[in-house]
Amino acid sequence: MKPIFSWTWVLPDGMDAAVLLLFCFAGAVSMLLLLVQRHHRAILPGLIHVAGGILAALSADLITLLVAWEILTFSAFFLLLQSRTGEARRAASLYLVVQIIAAALYFVAALLHFNETGTLRTGGLAAEGLVPAAQPFMALAVLIKTAGIPFHFWLVRAYPVAALPITPLLSAFTTKVGVVTAARLVRFSPGGVPLFAWAGALTALVAVVLALRQHQVRRLLSYHLISQVGYMTAAVGMAGMTVDTAMVGTATRAGLFHLVTHTLYKALLFMVAAEAARSFVAPGGGPQEELPLMGGLARKRPILCVLGVIGAAAISGVPFTSGYASKELLKHAVGGGAPGLLLQLASVGTGLSFLKFLWMIFWAPAKSPITLPSRTRRAICLVPAFLVAVATVLIGLRPTLVPGIDSWSGFSGPSLGAALLPLGGSLLLWVRFRARLVAQGRPVSLPAGAGPDPARVMFRLATEQISRQGSRLAGALKAWHRWGPQSQLLLALATVVLLGFLVATL
Repeated sequence: MKPIFSWTWVLPDGMDAAVLLLFCFAGAVSMLLLLVQRHHRAILPGLIHVAGGILAALSADLITLLVAWEILTFSAFFLLLQSRTGEARRAASLYLVVQIIAAALYFVAALLHFNETGTLRTGGLAAEGLVPAAQPFMALAVLIKTAGIPFHFWLVRAYPVAALPITPLLSAFTTKVGVVTAARLVRFSPGGVPLFAWAGALTALVAVVLALRQHQVRRLLSYHLISQVGYMTAAVGMAGMTVDTAMVGTATRAGLFHLVTHTLYKALLFMVAAEAARSFVAPGGGPQEELPLMGGLARKRPILCVLGVIGAAAISGVPFTSGYASKELLKHAVGGGAPGLLLQLASVGTGLSFLKFLWMIFWAPAKSPITLPSRTRRAICLVPAFLVAVATVLIGLRPTLVPGIDSWSGFSGPSLGAALLPLGGSLLLWVRFRARLVAQGRPVSLPAGAGPDPARVMFRLATEQISRQGSRLAGALKAWHRWGPQSQLLLALATVVLLGFLVATL
């Protein structure tokens, strides 16, 4: 009798081994950060969160991977509650609801796959992914898990309100496990159109545009996290265009390599942002996270400035950084079609955004009082960021250190020249629009006298319509809540029965 699934696993190799090592390293550094920042209450849920990520990397069947998803969900819920604010509680509740919806879609996909194949094991799915009937459900579950546009709202609500030492931990696992799931299971290209790759590329570009409008430092970084995950899903989505194992391996290797590099430099940027915020005093007391009210920190904290430059250079794809290495593989995986063009435009916006990030924190005139702890305390607090920065620099200089990257030829003249083009575009846009980008509370807008933009008018009208429909839905949900637990349980059971009927008839 063929086993349905197996709770055992073997140590992975190649890029899967790189992901496992990354999760172990990110977990260790995150725990060190919590200890250094004396945030001891978060250590237990933090360890559980790390365990969920490691379990996902080791999982060999759909059930184990789903269990890892849920471990991450509930541990993140308790991590978000560490802030003990009303906004954090609301963000944690939204996080929990959205992640449970994603898990329900995952479960339906698993049932459809089992109904057709009789197994839940993921071995041998490297090229084919799940059965075609399960693909739409799994693709939607992954888009929610990875905060793809328009399902990004849960992330930008949650990460900016988490306790400062917790955000790097949250950024390292949930969305990345979604990418790992996509690399193993999603091959969604109906009619030969790489819709999943398109979704990733559009997410990368739209999230960058939204990031440029942000003036709160962790909101800016959160939108860039969404954008960079879009790069990964764009690469992984190209695997659905073929059943050739070698070509599928190239696409998934590129996506997972960018997962490794991004997790490191994004954690570094969140750590730098947290240390910078603690160096300023907000009007009401506490850390200052508003970019227009920061500035002047380069002279006071030069080491923090260097760490920020390393992270910003990596996410912008500057040559000889880890971000350049993974984006070089991404270019080959995605190709020169429309998704590739969208990613190039996103790269220009990323470079522009991090020029703004560095300028407003470190080099602009200081606009808030700067308070510095003792030299010893500053050095201790920078140890986790320093460890991540070292890993980022080493991978940038020698990408073959990452398991699965057996050879490297990305330092050729044409490759370096192609990487400098979007960076040059970022620099030119910064020179032209710097005043608007750094203006407090005023996003980039049309030149004076240009008249209303029809696209913006249509977008505003559509947003108002969505808001009205959302208010109606909220009213319906409140009415449902007033029905009481018996009616809610009855509705939940009816939903499960309906899903089971649909699965049985498909």
